[in-house]
Amino acid sequence: MDEAKKLATQMKLPLGDTFPKGVQNEQIETFQKHFDINFPLELVMWLRFTNGPCIGPSGIFGINTIRKNLDIGYYFGLYPDWAKKKFIPIAGDGCGNVYVILHGFSQDPIAFIDVAEDNKIPAFLVASDLWHFFCFYLLNWIGETGWPFDREKVLRFDPHLIDMSGAPKAWEVE
Repeated sequence: MDEAKKLATQMKLPLGDTFPKGVQNEQIETFQKHFDINFPLELVMWLRFTNGPCIGPSGIFGINTIRKNLDIGYYFGLYPDWAKKKFIPIAGDGCGNVYVILHGFSQDPIAFIDVAEDNKIPAFLVASDLWHFFCFYLLNWIGETGWPFDREKVLRFDPHLIDMSGAPKAWEVE
């Protein structure tokens, strides 16, 4: 958790942006009630820390953000089944595809959804949890290679990914 937060605060922001503050519990609870979904504790902790920072290839999503492309609710509007399935969008890949938390699957792994291919099912898993995902996502953005397709490199940093279910691992679909 601390490593992900430290990486996030060190990322270069678009000109004129400042690193966004987190949101209050009441805002999170109102959002969850509106979409009839409960966020995993990791996401609640993240949203308390920061809400919708424009970092990484397409930003990390938040709630009720100024930029609609960084708002979880915006993606629930585009893909209404996601809230029902407990697919919580958390970041984009810069090409219109989305990383989601598979909430309720073996410990809330993170999956990649290729929205052009099939927006109803995850294409593959990329991290065992939100903190590993943020580290992978941000390190990849600044030039670290191997994620999510290099099995050995990914499992060295995130060994629990091997035990996750909900979709194949990225290296299994190459």
